[in-house]
Order: sequence, then structure tokens, then C-alpha cells
Amino acid sequence: MPTKKYQADTMMEALEQVQKDLGPEAIVLSSREVLLGPPWQVWRKPGIEVVAMTPEKKQPTPMGQKPSAVIKPGQNNAVDWVEDRSQIEWVQEEVKTQRQPLNRPVVSNPNGFNSTVKPMREEPQKTAAGFPTEYLSREQATVKTPSFPKTQNEVIPTDKSAVNTLPSKRLVVPEANTVNRDDFGANLPEVMAQIRMRLVAQGVDSGLVDRLIRNQMGAFSPSMLADEARCQMLLKRQLEAGLKVETNFLMTSPSKVICLVGASGSGKTTTVSKLAVHFTKVLNKRVVWICADTVRAGAIAETRAYADAIGVALRLVYTPQDLKEAMMIDQNADILLVDTPGYNPCDEQQMVELGAMLTQVPERSTYLVAPATTKEPDLLQAVASLGLFKIRGLIITKLDETYSFGSVYNFVYQSQLPLALFSTGKQVLGDLRQAEASKLVAALFGKGWE
Repeated sequence: MPTKKYQADTMMEALEQVQKDLGPEAIVLSSREVLLGPPWQVWRKPGIEVVAMTPEKKQPTPMGQKPSAVIKPGQNNAVDWVEDRSQIEWVQEEVKTQRQPLNRPVVSNPNGFNSTVKPMREEPQKTAAGFPTEYLSREQATVKTPSFPKTQNEVIPTDKSAVNTLPSKRLVVPEANTVNRDDFGANLPEVMAQIRMRLVAQGVDSGLVDRLIRNQMGAFSPSMLADEARCQMLLKRQLEAGLKVETNFLMTSPSKVICLVGASGSGKTTTVSKLAVHFTKVLNKRVVWICADTVRAGAIAETRAYADAIGVALRLVYTPQDLKEAMMIDQNADILLVDTPGYNPCDEQQMVELGAMLTQVPERSTYLVAPATTKEPDLLQAVASLGLFKIRGLIITKLDETYSFGSVYNFVYQSQLPLALFSTGKQVLGDLRQAEASKLVAALFGKGWE
């Protein structure tokens, strides 16, 4: 009985194909979700695959004559045909046994055993059908096993101490909390398992990695899955496709007023100095540096040193009104770089003060400065706290100070904010570059930021 596969967008369309091809008597053996489209396509839409066959026509068995074949359960929810007469008798005997009432002994002592029950033998008891009886406590069982009729001599333990006295040959199943996503990696081809282990070790979300690997395994043949270079290349493309990037930030300024926000120590002042050098030396723009970060110890001295070395005008502002006046004074400048005070996302008052500053600059482009060394939950909290300020993009700093880039990738992927710039080191010139998704993804497979 040959089988055929049918793929369609929905189950209804697949069943219509089955009925049209095999007729109304067709039998559907299985159905599953698959990815439709050519294997080389990175993002493919989900669909349905149905396996069906036409039933084999046989003459009906005459009355009074026993059938020559029966069906019994097989492996993986399949069915097996049994041709010999002994197996038929076995099925008949099993049916009789199933109809008999189940009499279980009453547990009367604290140990969970009845005093009239015979001592347990070294070899497990067997049912009338010849199946060994295995016991699992409800706390240990994580998979469903078929149940068979109990014999009268069978002992039913009711507590953990009784379970521990069972024969050592019983089935051992890991506890529920030991079954995790690593089971998925254990069943992967060697190449895919190594790639998955590398990405998870980098800190990339394991659920995302598993989803991308499933897409790839559905598109590749076994021989292609053995090619590490090809598998890695396609997985990189999928990871890159999940990120947004703002292009040409360094070629043309996104707007006249650029505000940088971020937590204390994120690298805002250093980034402003790098932008001032780039716009002044490379694009020949007239730049004014407006510093509102006047509370941090040493902030003013640091800013003055940078401004004098670069040769740009510096304005110090202490209140929202000061910022508004500075914007009016320097309205003829080509670019205004605003260095906002570092904030604490857990301090509501600091967030209010930051908001009061930003409201004085309605026509602005606001960028969040996020260090690569910060934990992923803290980065996401920063985005949530600054959501009202219309963050345009991300500037990732301190990329040369870590070997783990998974948290940065997860943060950019979940926030769906565009990557604008990458910053490394403290050199004012040369350590600022346009963000590229491929560069960040390559770091997940490398040994640091190169």
C-alpha cells in the first residue's frame, strides 16, 4: 500500500488534494506542520503536510471463519500486521483479560504493602499476556506508558519508600525538571548540535536558536546538514534578518539635533566626542556640544577637555530652560549634540528630570547608548523606561570589553530598535563605525570583537 505526501497552506486544502487524487476512501496516516517553499529561501511560510494512502481492497472474511491477520500496536503510534494464529489467540485472550474486573489488594500497613501479599520475587511479575509489569511513581513519570491488566499477586506501592524497594530492572525515567531544551540539542546532527551549543553558550536565547535550527533542518537534506560552512552561513543570514539597522548615520546626520540618553557610565560623553570629531573633521560641519550632564563628578572637566581638543563650541546647561536658550543661541549651527545626564531607570525623579530636558527639544533624534557589558534584563528595562521619549535607534558601546554578545543580540532583537552605531575603545577618532547586523552576528561565532 504505497503512501503519498501532500503539502498545502491549510489542512482543508491538503485534504481536498487527497480526496481528488486518491478518492473518498483515502486514509490519512499523519499530518504535520512544515515550511513551504524552496530550501534555499531563508524565511518560508508555514504549511501542512499530509501523508495518505488508498486502502487495500480485500475479500470479506466468511462467517464462522477466523481472520488470518490481525492488527497490534507497533512503534511510534504505527500498526503492525500479525499473520500467525498464535498471535490471534493472544489478542483474544487479551480481550478476555481486559473484561475481567480488576481486584487490587488493600494496603493496610504504613509501608504500603498488605500482609497477605507474597514477597516480591527478583524477576518482575508478568501479566496474562506475557508483559512485564513496571512501576513508576507519579512524581517520576514524565511520559505516558501503556497500562496493562494487573494480576492478583501484583503489589501496588502507595508511597516513595515502597517504590524504592522495586527491582532494579524497572524503567527509569528522568524527573520532569531535568527535561529541558538540551534534549532538543541531543537529537540534532553533529554539526547543528555544535552550532547550537556555541550560540547558546554566547547567550543567544535558546528558544530562538531552536526555532531557526528547525527552519534550517526542514530546508536542508541530510548531506547539506553535514556541511558546517553552509549550515553556519544560512543560520547567520537568519540571525541577521532578525535585526533592524539604520544605515548612513555617519554619512549624513539623521537630524540637526542629536540627543544621547543612557544610564550612568554607558559611554555617552565619549560617544559625543567621537561624533563631534567625525562631523567636524570628516563632514566639515559646524558642531556645537551642549552638555547637560553637569551633576556627575568630573563631568564638566572631562567635557571641556574633549571640546578644547576637538575645537568645537561648548554650552553647559543646568535646567530645561537653559537648554531651550542654548538651542536658540546656536540655531545657526549645522549639528547640535546634546549630552544628557546619566539616569537611573529605577529612580522615578531622575526620569522626570530627563523628560523635562528632552521636551525642550521637540525636533530631535534620540539615541539610546547601551553598553555591551550590561545584562540583558537591564537593557530591556532601559528601553521600557525611555519608551515615551521616542528612541530612534541604538548605539552599542564597549563591544571590545566582552566576549559574550548573546545578550546584545537578544536585546536588539526583542526591542526591534534599529542599530545605528558601534563604538569600541576610548580613542576619539577611528573607534566609531556604522552598525552592521553581519558584524554583530559574526561576533556570536567568533572569539571576541574583531
